[in-house]
Amino acid sequence: MDSDSEVGTVAHLPPAWSAGISPFGFVVQTLRFNSLYCSDGHGAFGIRPRYTEDLCRQLCLSAKARTSIAARIPAASILAPLWQPTAWQVFGGSATHWRPYLSGCTECMKTGYHSMLFQMPWVNRCPWHSQPLTSQCDHCSRPLWHGFRSDAPPLLCPCGHDPVSSRNTIDEEGRIEVLRGSWIKRYLRWAGTSRGRRTLIGVGDDLTSAEEAAVLFRGRAYPWYRPQYASSDVLIRASTVRHGQSVEARSQNAAFLRLAPSMGPGRDFFLELPQALERPMARITASVAAKFRESTFSARERACLGLPEASEGGQPSSRASVVLLPAYRVREHLFLDGRVLGRPTQAVLREIAQAMSLLPSDNPAIEALARAYERVLGRGFASSALHLLGRLDGSATDVEAALIRPVVLIRHRRSSCFLTLAWLGCAGKERSRAGGQV
Repeated sequence: MDSDSEVGTVAHLPPAWSAGISPFGFVVQTLRFNSLYCSDGHGAFGIRPRYTEDLCRQLCLSAKARTSIAARIPAASILAPLWQPTAWQVFGGSATHWRPYLSGCTECMKTGYHSMLFQMPWVNRCPWHSQPLTSQCDHCSRPLWHGFRSDAPPLLCPCGHDPVSSRNTIDEEGRIEVLRGSWIKRYLRWAGTSRGRRTLIGVGDDLTSAEEAAVLFRGRAYPWYRPQYASSDVLIRASTVRHGQSVEARSQNAAFLRLAPSMGPGRDFFLELPQALERPMARITASVAAKFRESTFSARERACLGLPEASEGGQPSSRASVVLLPAYRVREHLFLDGRVLGRPTQAVLREIAQAMSLLPSDNPAIEALARAYERVLGRGFASSALHLLGRLDGSATDVEAALIRPVVLIRHRRSSCFLTLAWLGCAGKERSRAGGQV
């Protein structure tokens, strides 16, 4: 059929049979139910698929595409309220967490069914079939989203494997339909409650980070998630921030709130910090520099790094002097050269500062965000400082140097906030260390 022609009549399954279906799943089911190709999407739904991209992402994250589908198929308007990605989010804040490629259940795909639930990074199995989610063809291991070509039905892989069964699309089990409805309601209740209690920073749509950050939820028995070993080394530290602290603490929080709009690393990566961070940053620099031999630095460098004088005096060196200032003053302001920080640290600091700038001054979450900013900045600076100074002298090594991706989870309660910080590392290790205070 010509892709520009109109499809006069489109048959579809009753909305009551499709609890929790995504706009992508609705399009797939309808096209398969009517024996149409992907190129017929414009005539049937008013959408133009881009075959070089993941069609699931196009449909589920595009408000224009969702509106077009509901306008062309009036029955879809009943399903449209659950097509908002925000309804499926578990964490508060402005970030939308999303699995960046098409993922689904092999049993659900037999009927062309796909739920927004399958695109959440913290969901790794189908709750009603108890099957692990997959993103590849069972036969050739191509990504599932490659099964969309203009001259073929949706989900038909280029290798010829078809995960959709026309018979199953028409005659789906009634038991599964009931289970879907109950589990979707349970998930949405849990997600709605969780959004008001939890804030997650540092994941975005990075699936690797999201899966590794799932260790923050270990011990919870949800039917849509089965705990697995972390694919990398994970360092976890916990802290409790009690509301209504001392006058000094409230003053520091006010300084954080005032500087929040400018604290996220900008184009020049120079940060203005609260003055309360001057001494902690100096201690971090001195503790990192103290790991090296006395002969590594000259007397002038030791003074700049906050180290005591060497027992035998600084050793002369032909190299240029090291200048690594943890923070420096310009009149009454404190600044940090943020260019020494790693990109993951910069991204998390930017996200924390953005979240803080959106809160009213009396919001207790500011205390937790301020402490999270201080901890991420301190560890990120320490890691970068050790790396930079290590170029001069390899006498100091850090077994945790590979832990470079910070993730922050804040659980809100009436009288306090529980802060969990996780630093994620390189793949290939399966060691997890927990406990300790930040």
